[in-house]
Amino acid sequence: MKRSLEANVLLSLTVLALAGCGGSGGSSGTNFIPPPPVTPTPTPTPSSTPTSPMLAPFGLKSSQQFATFGVLNRSDAGKYNVATADPNAIKFSWSAEANAYEVTLPGFAPARLALTFPGNNPVAFHATDASGNRLPLALSVWRSSDAPLNLSYSSLAFYATDPGGATDPFISASFAFGVSTAPGSVPVTGTASYDASIFGRTTSNNGYDIIGDARLTFDFSAGSLSGYMRPRLFSDWDAVDRTLGQYDFNQTVYSTGSTTFSGKFVVPNAPNAQSDTAFQGQFTGPNAAELIAGWRAPYLDPLDNAWKSMGGVWVGKKQ
Repeated sequence: MKRSLEANVLLSLTVLALAGCGGSGGSSGTNFIPPPPVTPTPTPTPSSTPTSPMLAPFGLKSSQQFATFGVLNRSDAGKYNVATADPNAIKFSWSAEANAYEVTLPGFAPARLALTFPGNNPVAFHATDASGNRLPLALSVWRSSDAPLNLSYSSLAFYATDPGGATDPFISASFAFGVSTAPGSVPVTGTASYDASIFGRTTSNNGYDIIGDARLTFDFSAGSLSGYMRPRLFSDWDAVDRTLGQYDFNQTVYSTGSTTFSGKFVVPNAPNAQSDTAFQGQFTGPNAAELIAGWRAPYLDPLDNAWKSMGGVWVGKKQ
């Protein structure tokens, strides 16, 4: 049986909920990243049910909407679909007036986040719409400083439909978000390399996670970008950790001073080496200190030698 990062997350939800009754937190999960401690959203309740305000900003805040890139764990999700490498698929922002995060996810009404278990699970959230109705979603938002991120201006969020089956199909997804680098703040001389972590999924068969690393090298003065992505197929449940080769960048688009970048991949062993590939990203933080990106590509599954699709996000920082 396969178990992905999302399954690990959902399996840990019950444990975290019990911890919310007074138990102390512990760490468990895979050997590459701790499963994000999402807590399952209880059955939707009437609008009169009070929600718990966030006592302080969680992680990042900004006077403007965060830059975002997301990925869904399946390709047949209809209205819930997140187009990988689309920076406009998910809207996420901090409201100073409401002292809360606000989010719009594909297929759902705009909503405001509130802590699900205040004081016991500080990263578990639920969402309520403008009428106060609770959406059938459980969300987890990592602090930018959390391991394995260790960032300052970028982070990750995870969301899943209520385990009771509030949507058809059931969905789980993640998105990277960050404080956009202001125009004019990107270096225009010199070079820099960014090391990024991959958080992805196989999107064609609802199966394994995609992990790994990417390196992006910018020549700021020349307005050029080169690099690669090295994804791995991963499942702790099935003891799978298989390299998918190196995806070198091709047809990159970057100009001096730009806050955004994009490109394609050369797919190892593919009959059409650039078939259905794309990545698009944005710098985050002052002086382009960090970056986030979304990407998609095919891969040759080493387990059955069949071509499948994958997608994900990158979060990284300047070295």
